Amino acid sequence: MHIADDLIVRVERDTDHSAVDNVLRDAFGHRDVADAVQTARRSELYTSSLGFVGDLCDEIVAMALLAPVTVDGLRAVDTVHPGANIMALATVAVAKTYQRKGLGAVVLKAAIRTAQLRGLSTLVVVGDPRYFRRFGFEPASKVGLTPGFDIDPDTFLALPIKELAETGVVAYSMPIMRLATPA
Repeated sequence: MHIADDLIVRVERDTDHSAVDNVLRDAFGHRDVADAVQTARRSELYTSSLGFVGDLCDEIVAMALLAPVTVDGLRAVDTVHPGANIMALATVAVAKTYQRKGLGAVVLKAAIRTAQLRGLSTLVVVGDPRYFRRFGFEPASKVGLTPGFDIDPDTFLALPIKELAETGVVAYSMPIMRLATPA
């Protein structure tokens, strides 16, 4: 049996915040990402249905977070109502002890499935193309999206879920921007 088979993925609860912050600090080796996620949780754009946790035997060991974005300055998502078009995969993290065991893939697939169920057309992410390509992500430029911030364009990726309605410059909210463009 594979350890990923025992992982239960569910929507993040308020009572999970401390455990999620611990996963983020452990996975990234510093507080910056945990602090950015805490700030994002306080944003008017945040809803709890955008965060996912991986629970292994009553221990939170993995997480993923979706986040609203804008395209050409217009809000490209409605966090309350389904049918919005584009969101960002803000972060995926797994506690160090559990890395390289498929747990990140499990929470990432849950986030992608939620995006599909919400009727999104696209997920965007800033990340390693070699990793995210396994899940169908491709250069965002192929679907007409460019980052509205200074990053290596090869790391700005998109997962087309259905026919893309929006093209243009994608911007993240300020807290999430800190996740996409670490210092």
